[in-house]
Amino acid sequence: MRKKWKLMLALLAVFGMIAAACGGDDDDSSGESSSESSSSSSSSSSSSSEGAAEEEASSGDLATCPDPLVIQTDWFPESEHGAMYELFGSGAYSIDAENLIVSGTLHDGATDTGIGLEVRTGGPAIGFSPVASYMYTDSNITLGYANTEAQVTFFESAPLLSVMAPLEKNPQMVMWDPETYPNVNSLKDLGDEGITISVFGGGVFAEVFIAQGIWSADQVDPSYDGSPANFIANGGSIAQQGFASAEPYDYENVFTDWGKPVKLQLLHDAGFPVYSQTIAIRSAEKDALDECLTALVPLIQRATVNFVINPDTANGIIIDAVDTFGSFWVYSEGLADFSVNAQKQLGLVGNGPNDTVGDMEEARIQSIIDIMSNAGIDTGGITTADIYTNEYIDPSIGFSGDDLCVDQIGVNVGLVYDIGGRGDQSFNDSAYAGIERAECTLGISFTEASPNDDGSNRAELLQLAADSSDLVIGNGFLFAGDAEAVAAVNPDTNFAVVDSAMIDFGTGGPLADNIAGLTFAEEQGSFLVGAAAALKTGVDKIGFVGGVCCYGGIEPFEAGFIAGAQAVNPNIEVLSAYATEAPDFDGFNAPDRGKELALAMYEDGADIVYQAAGGTGAGVYQAALEHSSDTGSKVWAIGVDSDVWLVVDEELQEHLLSSMVKEVGNGIFLAIQAHITGNWSAGQQTYALENGGVGYATSGGYLNDVLDQLESFKSQIVSGEIEVSRDPLDYTN
Repeated sequence: MRKKWKLMLALLAVFGMIAAACGGDDDDSSGESSSESSSSSSSSSSSSSEGAAEEEASSGDLATCPDPLVIQTDWFPESEHGAMYELFGSGAYSIDAENLIVSGTLHDGATDTGIGLEVRTGGPAIGFSPVASYMYTDSNITLGYANTEAQVTFFESAPLLSVMAPLEKNPQMVMWDPETYPNVNSLKDLGDEGITISVFGGGVFAEVFIAQGIWSADQVDPSYDGSPANFIANGGSIAQQGFASAEPYDYENVFTDWGKPVKLQLLHDAGFPVYSQTIAIRSAEKDALDECLTALVPLIQRATVNFVINPDTANGIIIDAVDTFGSFWVYSEGLADFSVNAQKQLGLVGNGPNDTVGDMEEARIQSIIDIMSNAGIDTGGITTADIYTNEYIDPSIGFSGDDLCVDQIGVNVGLVYDIGGRGDQSFNDSAYAGIERAECTLGISFTEASPNDDGSNRAELLQLAADSSDLVIGNGFLFAGDAEAVAAVNPDTNFAVVDSAMIDFGTGGPLADNIAGLTFAEEQGSFLVGAAAALKTGVDKIGFVGGVCCYGGIEPFEAGFIAGAQAVNPNIEVLSAYATEAPDFDGFNAPDRGKELALAMYEDGADIVYQAAGGTGAGVYQAALEHSSDTGSKVWAIGVDSDVWLVVDEELQEHLLSSMVKEVGNGIFLAIQAHITGNWSAGQQTYALENGGVGYATSGGYLNDVLDQLESFKSQIVSGEIEVSRDPLDYTN
């Protein structure tokens, strides 16, 4: 479907997309061009993985691979395919303009393996056929691009097995005009507002979102032909599908009749997390290719890392190939640079939840099968093992350090933490993770500060930050009043407050154009860890420790936890206690009190306690360790805000069942991203399961045996089949 839009787009001369001219029947079009890149391959960029990982390839044998090795892509050369063109290294390559093929030899970094390599163009070159089905028409193809959705759809007639995923996220998106719809921040908002959404007919994602009630059938227009004309002619009154790695650049820089930013949400972040452009083989050839894949997949992993770190060589090949092809498809250096940065900034490339690039999550793939099935799509009894394997992945290869960082862009962000500051292993640390990520992948600089113990200098710190920052973030609802006041005297500075809606409850609109509130559906994430606790308890008695009661901030955590537990076992007993009651907010920084409350619950028979108490939660973890040691009976704790397992001592890790991950850092990151891209939206911005705002951690592997059940609950919440209240009284009366 994507490919059709590219064709139609290019055919519109008014938008200047036929720069490479239609040579059509020109005899010279079949000529070959040979080039050598002036840039060194990624030898300078291999610090993150190449050294140790090269040894892993010896367990396989590249000599058993087909020669030439043929890789079938899904479209013309573009930077999303960068890893495939990185495989040519800095060696010579040839371009077959008639058949749209780039040929050379397979390289592992700077090492020429001597094996022939062909990277073939998809789209019009294969009659716009899906790669899955086309691979069954040409036995010379060794590897082809496939996504989870297509694998499920075509499995019966054309089964493919994915062996590696160069992209962590699917770049497919839906976009809209932020000037026309300033309060729209998600695909769900598009549905709620009844906005027409232009898509290709027959798209599975639209069918899914309609089935889930996110969109209505009558607002989906399946007549999209790939052209920007309709979106532009409508002045941005409609939304439109596209690819986040290309269209935002084109609409701002190429389509002069538009010439401004668009706002977008990835399908992945809206709850349809297919793996796109996986490297796949024909399923029946697995045994024959086993030795080859054992050596080849780690090589492709390294190429993926190397391309992102130093894309110049591969992008040079991509641009050269497109120019030589002389077709309607145009690819500029500016678009190539944008694409690589977008891949970093949007998380399209990365390690995912671990330190490994290219591996795939079984629970994620199962969720796609379930989502499609629940939408009424026939999945034919397919299992995850039918369509993917990680057995060829080298877990030591991944991005590290500054691999995904971009150059600084001259934007400074001021972050003021809640009481306790950085180091709380919870709320503030999550905020720091978000701004640290923004420093790397968005190129911002930042300052940070913490209020005194009574918080009396919040306004002063916000103003100090505003003196040197373009955006100021207050981490916690207690900043709301001060942020409103400081924003009023700094109208040219944007402000965001975590855990406060920052809306005028009289009008329902933003308090001011330069203030956003970042709120989270804590009840949804808490539902999942509540379900996990009910599935893992041995005594049907669990507990909840909150920081501060009775102001509305922590009760949603308790409500969701109880709801999730009761969804598994309606008769389960849930103990609840709070460290303090408002207006005493010391309950967020009282680990001794947290330990006391948790110990009481363990002594009362609970074997799992979930904490939503900020710094007080450290005491809950200690209580789990102490009670287990004293009694010889192991009990568990569940953390909050961040994946606590990753930051506590090893002795505590053994008692951390999971964490409810409230992606404060992600909310902060997205607010910064909106600010620097011109997509700033004032007022309430809500982050939920559907957009990655909340979730649960699986570090330690303690939930591996219940992941299918948890992902099923997650899908039901995203689809609206399960609605979670924010009031614990709805589950305790």
